[in-house]
Amino acid sequence: MGFSIGVDFGSLSARAMAVDVSNGRILKESVYGYPHGIMKESLPTGRKLEPGTALQEPRDYLDAWQFLIQDMFKDKELRADQAVGIGIDFTQCTMMPVDREGIPLCMHTEFRDDPHSYVKLWMHHHAQKEADDITREAGLRQERFLKYYGSKISSELLFPKILEILRQSPDIYQAADQFVEGADWMTWQITGTRMRSKSIAAVAALWQEEEGYPSDDFLRALHPEMPDVKQKLRGKLVKPGTCIGGISKEMSDKTGLPAGTPVACGLGDSHSAFAGSGLCSEGAMLMVIGTSGCDILISRNQIPVEGFCGICPDSAIPGYYAYEAGQACMGDHFQWFMENCLPAACREEAAGRNMSVFQWMDEKAGRLKPGSSGVIALDWWNGCRSVLMDSDLGGCLFGMTLQTRPEEIYRALMEGIAFGKRMIIEQMEMAGVRCRQLYATGGVAQKNPLIMQIMADVLGREIRVPAIANGSCMGSAMFGAVAAGRKGGGYDTIEEAVEAMGPPVGKIYIPDQSASAAYDVLFQMYREMYLYMGNSSMLKRLAAMRGKEESTL
Repeated sequence: MGFSIGVDFGSLSARAMAVDVSNGRILKESVYGYPHGIMKESLPTGRKLEPGTALQEPRDYLDAWQFLIQDMFKDKELRADQAVGIGIDFTQCTMMPVDREGIPLCMHTEFRDDPHSYVKLWMHHHAQKEADDITREAGLRQERFLKYYGSKISSELLFPKILEILRQSPDIYQAADQFVEGADWMTWQITGTRMRSKSIAAVAALWQEEEGYPSDDFLRALHPEMPDVKQKLRGKLVKPGTCIGGISKEMSDKTGLPAGTPVACGLGDSHSAFAGSGLCSEGAMLMVIGTSGCDILISRNQIPVEGFCGICPDSAIPGYYAYEAGQACMGDHFQWFMENCLPAACREEAAGRNMSVFQWMDEKAGRLKPGSSGVIALDWWNGCRSVLMDSDLGGCLFGMTLQTRPEEIYRALMEGIAFGKRMIIEQMEMAGVRCRQLYATGGVAQKNPLIMQIMADVLGREIRVPAIANGSCMGSAMFGAVAAGRKGGGYDTIEEAVEAMGPPVGKIYIPDQSASAAYDVLFQMYREMYLYMGNSSMLKRLAAMRGKEESTL
């Protein structure tokens, strides 16, 4: 029995999945939580970090890899010599500066206390000024790439993070032999081969098929030393499913995988989840709903869409352009509410019913009718990724009174996420890109029927949830099978892998017509507040004050 292994490196943990390549049956799963988590407050050295910083320790990735692969085989139910291929996906843009041997600079003693030597996670928003400067300069010069990144560069992308390093820590910039995405770094570490994912370069690094990376003249306008960054981004770019090499002897000794086991080039987690959810057709859209949210739609056509952070070739399914949008706070939204806003009485009620606070609040919020609370939320608790692409925007609640109850706020947060999703889909369709089928995956999609029904009602569309808890892992396993090829026990194309290994639909949410009608009215109010607050300077001025010890008033 041949199987492939998909490894998904998320924001807080890494997961592995062994999958039967003949039918997609999951044979074993494992998870490893990063000991250092996300470093937002301080470095391991104790150095304090500024607001908006989100860093990680790359040793956690190596430890996760070794634990997960060893765990696949420790009970001897699976034989390592039956693994046909390995696929890896990562959050993106999650990048790090490395030396010539691929060692992250934070592992060098002399750089250990410098925040810029560590991994900058996708949610690192401290480079917003750099993102704004890149947007402004690209607009002045009418750079072609800008229209395919929503006409506004996100602070989550690669170049703002590199420019931030150059400006704030030039020693790190000079010491870096390369700047590498997490997915590319991991495949390098386990094979010894240095290649870069064309998908990730296109999505996160402003790389275009015809022009490559931005021109030297443009980069020089940002900073005199910036043009040499292309040398720090060197490496062959390859499509998803390409075998970049085999497991090295060193990694074979550490994990038990046979040396030479094929490894697919790395992929972004949401792009991997697209195939992993069983999708590979024109106009299919996948909403990945977890701690944050990412939306992927594929089309044969490339059409600029304002506020979409990447419209890139071959980035999810070879032969298609993938349109990427998203929301920077989804599951985290609800966790914040439970930890900071829920009265003790609600916790006591939940305990008395032998329910979690999430279950109890879902039950109470589920009894409410759309609009009955008179409360609307703007879902910007971690900035607005799409369609305004501004990480400095903060969340807002409107319409609260002394009679507003916790479950009304909780439902308003759910509705705010659904309204934000409707803004994304309408923006795309107004540009001429049609969403033909809508799917959802991720922890929230799997575990919370209430928010999924609200989303179906707000969008006025059926939503299909594939019967797979981790589409990213499954997608990586599929691409691992493609890396092996049919001769190696896998498949020659991702379409073949999806046909054989793709999961069935587990649940379909059908919109309620009366609820949809009520939400149409509420959405117009949401849109009005969205555009007003998004275009006002108020939230950005508040963001500038955030974290300061003394008031500037």
